[in-house]
Amino acid sequence: NDKWKTTTGQSYQNREDSRVPVNNWIMGNAVHMFDVALSLCAIVEVDENNNVSPGSGLWLVNGTNYFSTQDGLHPSNSGRDYLATNIKYKIQQFLIQ
Repeated sequence: NDKWKTTTGQSYQNREDSRVPVNNWIMGNAVHMFDVALSLCAIVEVDENNNVSPGSGLWLVNGTNYFSTQDGLHPSNSGRDYLATNIKYKIQQFLIQ
C-alpha cells in the first residue's frame, strides 16, 4: 500500500463482498438522484486516470497520501470536502435547469 497515493497501490483487501452490494444498491436506487450518485462515483469509482468508472472500486488520487481515503472504506477529510464541493455543484446545476 502506498498510502492511497496512486490507483496502482490500491487493493480491495477482500472487501468486495461488502462493496459490491452497497455500490449496486446506491446505483440502483439513485434513479431520481442520478447526478448525486455520479458525484459519489467521482471519488470512489474511478479508473487509473481518475475518470469515473462505476464498479472499479478504486479511489480518486492526486499524488498525495490519503487524499480521498485512509482505509479504503471511508472518505478522508479531504475526500469529504471533495464530495461536498462536487455534490453542491451538481445540485446547483440541477436547480438551474
